[in-house]
Amino acid sequence: MEKLKRKCSSLQNYFVLIVLITFFVVICLSLLSIWGCQKFREYLLPNSNTIWVTLNITYSDGRTEELEFSTELGQEMYDIPRLTGAEGGLINNSELSDIKTSIEKIENNFDMLTPKRKIAYQICGISMIAMPLIFSIVGILICGFIFYRKKLNKPLKLLENSMEQISNKNLDFKLSYTSNDEMGKLCNSFEKMRQILEETNKELWKMIEERRLVQASVAHDLRNPISIIEGYTEYLQTNLQNDNLSKDKILEITSNINKTAKRLERYTDSIRTINALEDIEVNRKEISTRKFIEDVKSDLKQMTKSKGIGLDLEAEKLFKEKIKIDSYIIYRILENIINNALRYSKEKINLSFNMQENYLIISIVDDGIGFSEDVLKGRNNLIMPTASSNEHCGLGLIISRILCKKHGGKLELSNDISGGAKVKIFIEI
Repeated sequence: MEKLKRKCSSLQNYFVLIVLITFFVVICLSLLSIWGCQKFREYLLPNSNTIWVTLNITYSDGRTEELEFSTELGQEMYDIPRLTGAEGGLINNSELSDIKTSIEKIENNFDMLTPKRKIAYQICGISMIAMPLIFSIVGILICGFIFYRKKLNKPLKLLENSMEQISNKNLDFKLSYTSNDEMGKLCNSFEKMRQILEETNKELWKMIEERRLVQASVAHDLRNPISIIEGYTEYLQTNLQNDNLSKDKILEITSNINKTAKRLERYTDSIRTINALEDIEVNRKEISTRKFIEDVKSDLKQMTKSKGIGLDLEAEKLFKEKIKIDSYIIYRILENIINNALRYSKEKINLSFNMQENYLIISIVDDGIGFSEDVLKGRNNLIMPTASSNEHCGLGLIISRILCKKHGGKLELSNDISGGAKVKIFIEI
């Protein structure tokens, strides 16, 4: 049974099996109907060996007599009726003068049938030809119906419903059809396509939401320098008319306006930098894990040493000798995080490498004051702080988060048990 199921796993094999079964049934029914019609026709027709025997008898006294009877060929001598005289007694051979016998074989037995039997006979003849044809047509229809019902009906309805759902911009459904045939593979491929579309759609909406958050944050931060510039210009307009400002005061105000304008320029540069990240392509290359960590340690120590901050590095549970990553992107992420940590560290920064499943996990912990509650609440958002904020947040973290996602990972913010800020980088390898 299991072997038969495996053979019928494809649509072609199942269709061939249905056709063969149908063909066998049609042949059996056709032969049975022909045999039955033939037997019924034999029942309707008399025996083909039936003959008519005519006896012309001449008696010795001059009388003549004619007798007719039917019998089977070869049995006529046994079926001759007994001749009786006028008084009812048997006639002796001495009383007979001459006997002439004529035998006529019936060539067309159909002519002997009654009208009703003739009709039945003709119907049987037609049925012997028509029944196999009818069985063949019915068999083809039943074969097609069974094949469609068993193998095509359900998956086609599921696919139709799924396409309707997608056309209505709904990807929150699941196409489930368990079968090893071609339709099952088609449904599985369609389900994989739906999952990819759903994931792509979610990523797209996430990117749009992240872009909206960045734009909203930047727009909010632009208000401060714009308000400052507006305040200074209004102050100048009011006091210059009355000649109430000294030259030094005017120079101070213009210097502040210039600083504020440069802040505006930095904001616009930040937006261009974030937009440029979308065009970066991940170029993975297989590199030595040990060498990569040694290079990272060497480069980052130069950064921390120039700021007078120590760097402790730990690398445990590195099970793979080689990993496939884009080292340029990883370096850029680490540089942004370390630069951010250097602003708040007191004495040292701890850097650790670990591997878990298909991810390289890099943890950076400083000994500063840690992230504020507001930053931790919004740690999954791309929020740029105001210029006056003294928190572990900014363009570097935004860039790092975006680059982590492009490399198939993520970035998590938290506070270490020691009180310092902790950043975990997940990189898909």
